Amino acid sequence: MLVYPNSSDAHVLMGQIYERQKNYDQAIIEYELSIAIRPSADSYVLLARAHRALNHTAQALRAVDAALRLEPGHPAALALRNELQKVPPRRRDPEGFEL
Repeated sequence: MLVYPNSSDAHVLMGQIYERQKNYDQAIIEYELSIAIRPSADSYVLLARAHRALNHTAQALRAVDAALRLEPGHPAALALRNELQKVPPRRRDPEGFEL
């Protein structure tokens, strides 16, 4: 992001471009940069959706919770939280690695 490195909106747009390309890891980085500049419920929802696409349910739920702390009635965050809560937890071995 050379043109507007301190623009939250620019990072959101870049994240959306990466997300459309199914480059979710890079989208997550852009959404996190946006949130670091200016936290918003919408940015946290975008972050949660990118995590969900990678099956990172716990991280997605944390992002949704952050969105709801900023904006308790955020419709997209509430809908996404309900969806994520239906996902069964991942199994882990005794050392904490996912099975």
